[in-house]
Amino acid sequence: MKKLLLSLVLLCAVAFTAQAQEIGSKWVSGSAGVWSTKTGNGKRMTNYNIVPEMGFVVGENLGVGVKLGFTHDDEYALLNQKVKVDIYEINPFVRYTFAKGNIGALFVDGGVGYGYVKLGGLNGDSFDIGLRPGVAFNVSDNISLIGTFGFLGYQSLKVKSYKSDAFGLNFDLSEIQLGVSFIF
Repeated sequence: MKKLLLSLVLLCAVAFTAQAQEIGSKWVSGSAGVWSTKTGNGKRMTNYNIVPEMGFVVGENLGVGVKLGFTHDDEYALLNQKVKVDIYEINPFVRYTFAKGNIGALFVDGGVGYGYVKLGGLNGDSFDIGLRPGVAFNVSDNISLIGTFGFLGYQSLKVKSYKSDAFGLNFDLSEIQLGVSFIF
């Protein structure tokens, strides 16, 4: 495992040679996803999200941006009842970019997110603060493929009397977002 990790680090170091980032550039990006699951009792659950993003480069390695998101989940609660969950989110963030090169760069987004949650007939709030690592692969001078994966931080959810708090490092598939970025 250590050899694999070291190989990946060396590959990134060789692939991403230094290149200056243009201060004042803007980007518009986004990701979307859909997932459909058929349960053991023949019922179907559909989940989808759309997350547009915009940002501005303020320093050689620093950008600021905001993500606006909508997520819809079909969940089956106890007694096999279908519950729809809709979340409307806003997430301002600061992006630190490093290992920049002609083919792309690595970055870390540090942000604070708030979400308005509709769970069945109930309303609530979600909150998170943390770091999301990512990678950008340049397709052209103005287009990049973007991927963020994982989350390190704190997340909470409160709906009526139900409350959950979570802190940790999460690298499962629910934390992966892939998208396209247009640079101006």
